Amino acid sequence: MFENIYKNHSLIPTLRRNYFNETGTAKIKFTENQTKRFKLISCIKQLAVKDLVSSSVKREIAQEFTKESQKQKMNSKVLDLIYRYNIYPESYLEELLELAVTDPASINQALKAASGK
Repeated sequence: MFENIYKNHSLIPTLRRNYFNETGTAKIKFTENQTKRFKLISCIKQLAVKDLVSSSVKREIAQEFTKESQKQKMNSKVLDLIYRYNIYPESYLEELLELAVTDPASINQALKAASGK
Protein backbone atom coordinates (compact mmCIF):
# COMPACT_ATOMS: atom_id res chain seq x y z
CA MET A 1 0.00 0.00 0.00
CA PHE A 2 2.70 2.53 0.97
CA GLU A 3 4.74 1.54 -2.06
CA ASN A 4 1.79 2.34 -4.35
CA ILE A 5 1.28 5.69 -2.66
CA TYR A 6 4.97 6.48 -3.13
CA LYS A 7 4.86 5.48 -6.82
CA ASN A 8 1.72 7.56 -7.44
CA HIS A 9 3.25 10.55 -5.69
CA SER A 10 6.46 10.27 -7.68
CA LEU A 11 4.43 10.42 -10.92
CA ILE A 12 3.03 13.88 -10.14
CA PRO A 13 6.03 15.89 -11.45
CA THR A 14 6.06 13.84 -14.65
CA LEU A 15 2.34 14.38 -15.17
CA ARG A 16 2.70 18.12 -14.58
CA ARG A 17 5.50 18.37 -17.13
CA ASN A 18 3.81 16.22 -19.78
CA TYR A 19 0.19 17.32 -19.51
CA PHE A 20 0.21 20.76 -17.89
CA ASN A 21 3.39 22.15 -19.53
CA GLU A 22 5.25 22.76 -16.31
CA THR A 23 8.48 24.70 -16.77
CA GLY A 24 11.05 26.14 -14.43
CA THR A 25 13.37 24.61 -11.87
CA ALA A 26 13.24 26.81 -8.78
CA LYS A 27 9.65 27.94 -9.36
CA ILE A 28 6.83 26.01 -10.94
CA LYS A 29 5.45 27.77 -14.01
CA PHE A 30 2.85 26.58 -16.48
CA THR A 31 2.68 27.64 -20.12
CA GLU A 32 -0.64 27.60 -21.93
CA ASN A 33 -0.95 25.08 -24.75
CA GLN A 34 -4.46 25.08 -26.16
CA THR A 35 -4.16 21.81 -28.09
CA LYS A 36 -3.08 19.86 -25.02
CA ARG A 37 -5.79 21.57 -22.99
CA PHE A 38 -8.50 20.56 -25.46
CA LYS A 39 -7.17 16.99 -25.57
CA LEU A 40 -7.28 16.82 -21.79
CA ILE A 41 -10.83 18.21 -21.70
CA SER A 42 -12.02 15.72 -24.31
CA CYS A 43 -10.36 12.89 -22.38
CA ILE A 44 -12.14 13.91 -19.19
CA LYS A 45 -15.47 14.11 -21.03
CA GLN A 46 -14.89 10.65 -22.50
CA LEU A 47 -14.38 9.25 -19.00
CA ALA A 48 -17.88 10.34 -18.11
CA VAL A 49 -19.45 9.22 -21.39
CA LYS A 50 -17.94 5.71 -21.35
CA ASP A 51 -19.01 4.98 -17.74
CA LEU A 52 -15.42 4.67 -16.52
CA VAL A 53 -16.03 6.78 -13.39
CA SER A 54 -18.58 6.76 -10.61
CA SER A 55 -21.82 8.71 -10.81
CA SER A 56 -20.57 11.32 -8.31
CA VAL A 57 -17.52 12.02 -10.48
CA LYS A 58 -19.80 12.24 -13.54
CA ARG A 59 -21.85 14.92 -11.77
CA GLU A 60 -18.69 16.87 -10.90
CA ILE A 61 -17.49 16.68 -14.50
CA ALA A 62 -20.86 17.89 -15.77
CA GLN A 63 -20.92 20.77 -13.28
CA GLU A 64 -17.39 21.86 -14.15
CA PHE A 65 -18.00 21.90 -17.89
CA THR A 66 -21.33 23.64 -17.45
CA LYS A 67 -19.50 26.43 -15.62
CA GLU A 68 -16.98 26.63 -18.45
CA SER A 69 -19.69 26.87 -21.12
CA GLN A 70 -21.57 29.53 -19.14
CA LYS A 71 -18.36 31.51 -18.77
CA GLN A 72 -17.77 31.33 -22.52
CA LYS A 73 -21.33 32.52 -23.21
CA MET A 74 -20.87 35.52 -20.92
CA ASN A 75 -17.53 36.33 -22.56
CA SER A 76 -19.17 36.31 -25.98
CA LYS A 77 -21.92 38.61 -24.69
CA VAL A 78 -19.32 41.08 -23.42
CA LEU A 79 -17.54 40.96 -26.77
CA ASP A 80 -20.86 41.62 -28.52
CA LEU A 81 -21.42 44.71 -26.36
CA ILE A 82 -18.00 46.06 -27.28
CA TYR A 83 -17.51 45.07 -30.91
CA ARG A 84 -20.94 44.35 -32.35
CA TYR A 85 -23.01 47.08 -30.73
CA ASN A 86 -20.13 49.51 -30.01
CA ILE A 87 -21.67 50.54 -26.69
CA TYR A 88 -18.44 50.41 -24.69
CA PRO A 89 -14.90 51.16 -25.80
CA GLU A 90 -12.39 48.33 -25.97
CA SER A 91 -10.62 49.71 -22.89
CA TYR A 92 -13.61 48.56 -20.78
CA LEU A 93 -13.09 44.90 -21.68
CA GLU A 94 -11.50 43.82 -18.39
CA GLU A 95 -14.07 45.65 -16.27
CA LEU A 96 -16.94 44.15 -18.24
CA LEU A 97 -15.50 40.65 -17.94
CA GLU A 98 -15.24 41.09 -14.17
CA LEU A 99 -18.80 42.42 -14.09
CA ALA A 100 -19.95 39.39 -16.07
CA VAL A 101 -18.58 37.12 -13.34
CA THR A 102 -20.00 39.07 -10.40
CA ASP A 103 -23.29 40.31 -11.90
CA PRO A 104 -24.24 38.51 -15.13
CA ALA A 105 -27.77 39.94 -15.03
CA SER A 106 -26.45 43.44 -15.70
CA ILE A 107 -24.61 42.21 -18.80
CA ASN A 108 -27.79 40.50 -19.99
CA GLN A 109 -29.80 43.69 -19.45
CA ALA A 110 -27.26 45.79 -21.33
CA LEU A 111 -27.31 43.31 -24.19
CA LYS A 112 -31.13 43.35 -24.31
CA ALA A 113 -31.10 47.15 -24.39
CA ALA A 114 -28.48 47.17 -27.13
CA SER A 115 -30.27 44.64 -29.29
CA GLY A 116 -33.57 46.45 -28.83
CA LYS A 117 -32.27 49.66 -30.42
